[in-house]
Amino acid sequence: MLRRLYEVQNYVVSRDFGQSFGNLTIPDEYTKDGKVHVVQNDEEFFKYMDLEKIPNKKMKEDIKKMFPYDVKN
Repeated sequence: MLRRLYEVQNYVVSRDFGQSFGNLTIPDEYTKDGKVHVVQNDEEFFKYMDLEKIPNKKMKEDIKKMFPYDVKN
């Protein structure tokens, strides 16, 4: 999962709007509810992903900057 986040962070994102995080498995240790989720779009990613659990501070901040309208503080 972190490798996929690096791809997104480095602007290797889907050409389809809202699909940057499509088909991404989020392990239970990174989700808000402690369950594994396979997300199909950006909306689902931000619904289940707990950005504060991402160990790489720069990656976390870059995702927040790239998706300011999706991140709910």
